[in-house]
Amino acid sequence: MKVRVRQGTTSSKAGKIFLTLFLSIFFIMGMFTLVAVVIDSWRLVESYTWSKVPCVIEASRAVDRPSRSDAPYHFEVSYRYRVDEVDYRSDVYTRKYDGSDSVTEPQRLVARFAPGVQTHCFVDEDDPNRVMLRRDSLLGLLFLLVPFAFIIPGLGGIIAVWYPWEAKKSAGAVQSISEGKVKSARWAGRGCLALFFGVFLAFGLGFLIPFVLVPYYQVVQARSWVEVPCTIDRSWVESHKGDDSTTYSIEVLYTYEYEGQTLRSDRYDFSTGSDSSYDKKQAIVDSLEPGSTVSCWVDPEDPLSAVISRSGPPFWVALIILPFALVGLVGVGYALFFMGRKKGATSSRQTAAAETTRPRELLGAAFESATTEAATRDGSLRSATDQLELEPTAGPVAKFWGMLFISLFWNGIISVFVWQAYSSYKSGVVEGCLILFLIPFVLVGLLLLISVPYQFLAMWNPKPKLVLMPGGLEVGSAAILRWEFTGSAGRLSKFTLVLEGQEKARYRRGTNTYTATDTFHREILVERERGLPLGQGEVRIEIPPDTMHSFDGGHNKIEWVLKLAGEIRVWPDVGYEYPIEIRAAGGAS
Repeated sequence: MKVRVRQGTTSSKAGKIFLTLFLSIFFIMGMFTLVAVVIDSWRLVESYTWSKVPCVIEASRAVDRPSRSDAPYHFEVSYRYRVDEVDYRSDVYTRKYDGSDSVTEPQRLVARFAPGVQTHCFVDEDDPNRVMLRRDSLLGLLFLLVPFAFIIPGLGGIIAVWYPWEAKKSAGAVQSISEGKVKSARWAGRGCLALFFGVFLAFGLGFLIPFVLVPYYQVVQARSWVEVPCTIDRSWVESHKGDDSTTYSIEVLYTYEYEGQTLRSDRYDFSTGSDSSYDKKQAIVDSLEPGSTVSCWVDPEDPLSAVISRSGPPFWVALIILPFALVGLVGVGYALFFMGRKKGATSSRQTAAAETTRPRELLGAAFESATTEAATRDGSLRSATDQLELEPTAGPVAKFWGMLFISLFWNGIISVFVWQAYSSYKSGVVEGCLILFLIPFVLVGLLLLISVPYQFLAMWNPKPKLVLMPGGLEVGSAAILRWEFTGSAGRLSKFTLVLEGQEKARYRRGTNTYTATDTFHREILVERERGLPLGQGEVRIEIPPDTMHSFDGGHNKIEWVLKLAGEIRVWPDVGYEYPIEIRAAGGAS
């Protein structure tokens, strides 16, 4: 067998330099952003050191600014205050206030800061002309975290590129890992998995709460609101152009009276965002002609809260967003509370009380022979109870959640385009090209959905447990592998256990990366059918002296794996893969 090893070549160094330059872009962008955010945050914190002094509102009003499409409604205020027996005047509301896109907010501020109201403002005693009526929230300091989304991947990636991983791997192959390091590695894996699913949880909740839960809560609350007549001032369909499509929303401005007050609102219903159903929205706008009178609903406890239609967002919005939150919640919960509960590698010190005599009684001369050979070869005096419980690459639970996540993610994205095609069909437009384009993607989505219950049923299969004795294998050595199923092992109709050695080489062809796999060793260790004991047993493993040990050279790898398969009639089969490490003769890596 020929093993290709490429370490320290010119091409690998050039690749590292390229990756460093690429990752440096993220790092530099993050640092520039961090400087800007730090300066702005310092100004925010500085305002909280200013003195709080009495002030009197002289004038306030809500102003329309039609030329400002982003913030067409503005609050103007004028107030006076005194510092060191000197009178000052100002019109600064907050440090960053520049209007609002809602007509209600300026009205609320006018009601709160009506002329003649005595309140407090915040003044810089070193420069009394620096003043504001209200300070910005300290929650703005959270923006300090944003630059690190670029800094950490950039700097961490550069360190990962140049860190001597191979030297660490070689050192780790000849040194035993302490129990504390194993626990740290497991917690690191759980933390990374929790962080990964936490992104989906944050994304799901970030959209689910404001776009679904809050609007539907408002729909329920509005059932007790008071019906009053309102006069339409303006109405139009607003276009929101994106990269691939244009969405639309209903915009309306109306006036109403409640308890002697003339108020204005711009809310049509409780839905947020926009969608592609232009015709439906245009029909609603046509019914809201300027100057016409329609019924609107007013909150008696907050007269500035009014709405024309007491409806919320379409139900399909929840169907798209909810899977992200559920997948994130389940994934974070699994990573933090369930992952890694199975007992990993065990030694004689950990299991001496329960396993002192069992291995010798069960294995007899075969076990003694294997242990003696291993002890003679490496010069050690390992106990006959040294053992290693093998861990599979992925169990049925992980496969189920992985398939569920892929299915929800895939179908969640495809459902957006399916809904767009359906909306166009309802409006009388058949988008044939879009439908033909979607057919293969929809079929893939259906196959993914079908595979979810399949993987769910596989979770209830008999679960195997593989124990290797002694707990390490070398080229030319032998060991005993014991298997045992928990659950209904009698359901198995066939059981197979195969040992494979594989050489994997990763290479580039043009701009694409390929991985070539060559199986240089394959041995069927166990092959039993119904009628023979399948639930438990043991087999001798011998590693040929002329074969290759486990090796990871980056682009080239030698991997050894145990493949376990169990057939169950009219039910998902059992399938596991257990990677094992084969050391070089004498224990060297």
